[in-house]
Amino acid sequence: EKDVIKSFPSFLYSQVKGLKIGKGGVECAICLNEFEDDETLRLMPPCSHAFHANCIDVWLSSRSTCPVCRANLAPKPGSDDQSFPYPFIRPHTNQETDLETGNARRSVLESPD
Repeated sequence: EKDVIKSFPSFLYSQVKGLKIGKGGVECAICLNEFEDDETLRLMPPCSHAFHANCIDVWLSSRSTCPVCRANLAPKPGSDDQSFPYPFIRPHTNQETDLETGNARRSVLESPD
């Protein structure tokens, strides 16, 4: 479902590259390209893996598991759990649309450290 896909938080790589967000390296495990500063990533909260938003959106249109660890990303029936492992990234707020790419951006707050 598109609503489920869009419910996963997204952000620009340049805003989080020094914050150790997610697990894994600095490349998308789907397309194998390195993340660039101006690219939008999407984080999978159940397992904390991050991917290019466009790559994971296509993947999730036909599957409901993480491409790296195969964690089930489908919401559990009756679950309203909105927990989010990175409180300094505010998912679904202050959304702006990049006019050149059409990608949505989310605000990122500074790490409390």
